[in-house]
Amino acid sequence: MIRSAADFEYYLYHEDSLVEKGSPAWEKILPLTRRQAAFPNSTPDSHNRVTLGDYFQAAGRFLKESAIPRIPHAFSRKPGETTRPANVRTVRICLKKHGEFYHPAKITLLGDRFSESFVLNVALSEAGNRILNREVQSIERLQSLHPFSFVPRVYGTGSVSTKAGVFSMFLGEWFEGYHEFHLSSESKKDRVGVNVWDETHGAYLLSDRMTEALYRQIAHILTSYYDPITFEEIRSWHHASGDFVVKVENGSLSIRLISVRDYRAMLQPRPEEHETEASVENILQVLLFFFLNLSYRIRMDRISGTGEWIWADGECVGPTVEGFFNALDEKDPVPILPAPLVDCFKAYLGSLTEKDVFEILAALVGRRSQINEEAAFVLRHFDTHVGQLMAALKNRL
Repeated sequence: MIRSAADFEYYLYHEDSLVEKGSPAWEKILPLTRRQAAFPNSTPDSHNRVTLGDYFQAAGRFLKESAIPRIPHAFSRKPGETTRPANVRTVRICLKKHGEFYHPAKITLLGDRFSESFVLNVALSEAGNRILNREVQSIERLQSLHPFSFVPRVYGTGSVSTKAGVFSMFLGEWFEGYHEFHLSSESKKDRVGVNVWDETHGAYLLSDRMTEALYRQIAHILTSYYDPITFEEIRSWHHASGDFVVKVENGSLSIRLISVRDYRAMLQPRPEEHETEASVENILQVLLFFFLNLSYRIRMDRISGTGEWIWADGECVGPTVEGFFNALDEKDPVPILPAPLVDCFKAYLGSLTEKDVFEILAALVGRRSQINEEAAFVLRHFDTHVGQLMAALKNRL
């Protein structure tokens, strides 16, 4: 366990904003959603009596009693040297934001010669608790199936019961130097740009080259985790939720996916007794559905994550297509296909007309967009998107 004499420090949003026990901030009601935090003057939830102090104390109990003692391997600094939890002198808990389902905190463990950071995702609502359990299962399944490291490792999970309610949470890997980003219409070029929320150096817009790399990598990550045989895919991701984070360092860009709320198939594979030709058709058709869904969902965001819907410029379409095909080219052979998956899919796409793509995508938007407002927003950009997508595909087929 953590040494009993370890100091616990609590911060709100930034590590220069200390929250002390008994202070007015400690007794402040915790916003239950991102929108409540963004619009503090909106009507509060009359049933919510959870304070920041309740949150910090529950997080501290979970860390001290349950999570950290289970993960001595996560403290390894280099081969042959291990930092033990008992050597932790200070635990910093910094509540970073209020999400739709979680209230994530950055956890920093400090000792005489070490500093280790983690993320603690905390759920309070019924929906948050349900999704948290499913997310832990999804992340662990992804890591058992794939060699990639685009999603965080999970170090411990559990719940803490308090007078304010039950707090479910899991401790995970913290991606140091990565930041949330959102689309912005404040670009000097009078175009929609990607605004990176860098807490250390201030927010900034990505260059055109970096923006292309961002969309290429997002498409690559999602396609890498897509299973062409079981049809399992990462679902329910959204830029408005801040699910992807970005790091720009030494002229290069890298992306991580910090949330996997669901990993399952959109459609179930056909029974094995079907003919081989039907199974091949099934594999290519569902892959088409995945690709078309990716093509429009990757362009959607909300201003600052909670504002009006905003649509990425057409320059993102080419890199999205490129990232998708690059990941497809890296996949293992599918036994029943007569050629590599990427070649079979290119041939399948080549057999479709622009009208075919238009009709299939229109059906998918209606199926996947459960919120009418979201579907209406996509349909406003529909004709232009299909044209841009077909133009980008011509360079790949």
